[in-house]
Amino acid sequence: MAIIGSESRRSIGFDRAALVAVLVVVFAVTLANSKPGRDSLFDTQFVDIAFNMVTLGVFALERDEAGDAVPTAVREPVQPAFLAIALAVFLDPDAAGARCLFEHPSSCPELLGPLKIVQALTMVALALLIYGATVRLCGRGWWAVIAVVLFLFQGDAIRDAAITFMSEPTAALLLIVHASLLALVAQDPRRRLAAALAGVALGLLVLTKAIFIFYIVGGLGLLIVLAPFTRARRLAAFRPAAIVLLIAFAIMSAWIVRNIVVADTPLLTQRGNGVLVRRVEHATMGWNESASSFVYYAPYVGRAAAEAWLAPEHYVRLDGEYPGGYHARMRDGGGLVNARTAANLAETGGRFATLIRIVTPLQVMIENMPKHLVLTISFLWRGMGMTVFDRWTGIAVIDGIIGVGARIFTILLVPAVIWAAIRARRRRQWPVLVFLLPGLYSILIHAFITHNLPRFNAPVIPCAIVALVWLLHSLTAARRETAAGQPRRPKRQ
Repeated sequence: MAIIGSESRRSIGFDRAALVAVLVVVFAVTLANSKPGRDSLFDTQFVDIAFNMVTLGVFALERDEAGDAVPTAVREPVQPAFLAIALAVFLDPDAAGARCLFEHPSSCPELLGPLKIVQALTMVALALLIYGATVRLCGRGWWAVIAVVLFLFQGDAIRDAAITFMSEPTAALLLIVHASLLALVAQDPRRRLAAALAGVALGLLVLTKAIFIFYIVGGLGLLIVLAPFTRARRLAAFRPAAIVLLIAFAIMSAWIVRNIVVADTPLLTQRGNGVLVRRVEHATMGWNESASSFVYYAPYVGRAAAEAWLAPEHYVRLDGEYPGGYHARMRDGGGLVNARTAANLAETGGRFATLIRIVTPLQVMIENMPKHLVLTISFLWRGMGMTVFDRWTGIAVIDGIIGVGARIFTILLVPAVIWAAIRARRRRQWPVLVFLLPGLYSILIHAFITHNLPRFNAPVIPCAIVALVWLLHSLTAARRETAAGQPRRPKRQ
């Protein structure tokens, strides 16, 4: 049963239209995979770890001089495990030449074929999940078909991952599965199995993108605070929320224990602190640069606009590749945050090193909190500029028109999630609001504690498409009600 609106008749035409749309998505993925020169662009770490998992049975990035694996916690485990399953099923890793995947993966594209197929199938699964989520929120009809068609125009980041083997498609899949299961639970809190599966999806999500650790820990903290209050415990959402978060926490904790035992770190991943340091380093900029960031980070046109309108000293350090920039100097071991961390480590004689590396950036953030909050809005703006697919027909004029439309659509995705969440709250459509919360969290947390490269928002794209279509559906339905002389009343679930 659809959550919002009456369910229209199930017609063969709609199902066929949805199937055709999914096939078009598959075609788009295949077309993206055929683009020349793209094989050399992917991050090899995921493939390296996957190869070691299959051949040596160890989650490891590197091998020692004897060829033995060195256990690591440098990456979250789900994406390498996903690729490792593909390698084990479709490829003989012990065959002659297979080691090319580990040593020079971009030079053996024929061995990457199975991985591309698996990533492409993930894209098809995403399209089907978008269709299913839209049906549940809007009812059967053209709205669900439109949502799948819009998937063709989404930012290129997810599609690129079918070539780069990054974790964005897997994260997007887990995010929309988690969100859809939460919507089911919100519709009927007695669905304990759905709550448990939502917890599994969330646990796997945090092992795909470590930034969701705050989603789990923050949610558990809120439940612990509310637990002493009888009224809170009687809320229908309290027990299913506890089920979701406790299962997710257990999955996450199992990996942390593994890291403590084999990698000597209590962190979920050893890479996460670098992202926080980059973001906090930006908060040390001057106010002129903070103001200029709203121009420089404008989606698609920001750099050109800054070069045309602003003095170079007000924006040049915002460039990620500029040697003295806020991103580059941290990457090269410089910058204020790294210097403060080094001083604190020296003062304590290296004790509590992990804690110091976490706390020091937070200290700098608090010291610069007004600027950090202003930059949060700027970085939120930056994250809307996800790259789009430029080659559609091969005809420059048509591709240009489609490209402009795709960019406009992509810019609308993040605001659509925020607006839809506000509208769902006002109209008391709780399943819709709950469906949107994981994506809304992802958008806001990336703006607040990361430098929010546009690809960081890629996992939210499927949920954002559903949010945009639901928003259009809700607005048009409200207009029809007004035109028919019916009062606008919130639809209670």
